[in-house]
Amino acid sequence: MTGYGKATCTLPQKKVNIEIRSLNSKQLDINSRIPGLYREKEIEIRNKISNRLYRGKVDISFFVEAETPDRVTKINQQIIESYFQQLKPIADKLNIDQTSDFLRVIMPLPDTTKTEQAELDEQEWKELSKSVDSAIDDIITFRHQEGEALSREVTQRIDNIRKLLTGVEPHEKERVEKIKDRIKESL
Repeated sequence: MTGYGKATCTLPQKKVNIEIRSLNSKQLDINSRIPGLYREKEIEIRNKISNRLYRGKVDISFFVEAETPDRVTKINQQIIESYFQQLKPIADKLNIDQTSDFLRVIMPLPDTTKTEQAELDEQEWKELSKSVDSAIDDIITFRHQEGEALSREVTQRIDNIRKLLTGVEPHEKERVEKIKDRIKESL
């Protein structure tokens, strides 16, 4: 069944919005869009979903609004200086203009920057886990409401068919006679 669930997890340095959407499908197919910081918990998240939502094409997305970034990139000044010291004599030897922008050449080289990824602490995971459960609760509620609405609509259509059938029954004998007459005429 289709459904939508949303939960917000407010943490000290960030806010994480969790959205889960599902569409009809015979099997369970889970697609996730989770930031790198939470990738280590992706299997747990998938297990939470599969234990409660048995069918459907399910998409789960995390949207992080952080006051501080989860990763910090640092420039390795020693490596850059080393590259510069090695490139300067080559530039002199080849008569390359010294005013050219060496940084544009050096920065793409290996190890000039180092990115440090923040680690997920246990308390943050506990809060996020509760929010994932809350979003799953929302989608289950949505599915139940949709199921009840479909049930009411099907029941109403069945009632309409029954009412129309009572109008058809009096014409049954007449219809049979007309068919017999048509068959006799065609013979």
